Amino acid sequence: DWTQRFAEHLDAESRRRIRPLTWDEVHEMAAGGVEFGSHTVTHPNLTQVADDDLARELADSKQRLEARLKRAVPTFAYPIGTRNAYDARVMRFAEKAGFRVALAYVPGANWEGAVPRYEVRRQGVAFWTTRPYFRAMLQLPEWID
Repeated sequence: DWTQRFAEHLDAESRRRIRPLTWDEVHEMAAGGVEFGSHTVTHPNLTQVADDDLARELADSKQRLEARLKRAVPTFAYPIGTRNAYDARVMRFAEKAGFRVALAYVPGANWEGAVPRYEVRRQGVAFWTTRPYFRAMLQLPEWID
């Protein structure tokens, strides 16, 4: 459990803010228009798991979310998300599992017409991200990694 592992480094407010969502919160947010994507069942580095386990991680997480949310879950975010946490094999499995798009945790721009569907870049935003820093992230050119 992360709260025990990192408790000495986090104050009570930080622990409250970064805890996992409850299913009630997920349902409330989904009803308000928030789209939820899949992120696997056990959060492994997908490049390090066997084909059967990879297929199960993707399919089971997608099916569980769809059953709970009663709607399609077309998006997937790679656990860890860095360039060494997914590869061509993992991207093929994501497509085979029925995801329309997969998100990496690689910073940079996604230029219109040139976005690889199973390697979409994104910027990390946390509760400590200030508005000026967020605005600056949106202005960075693609070549800044």
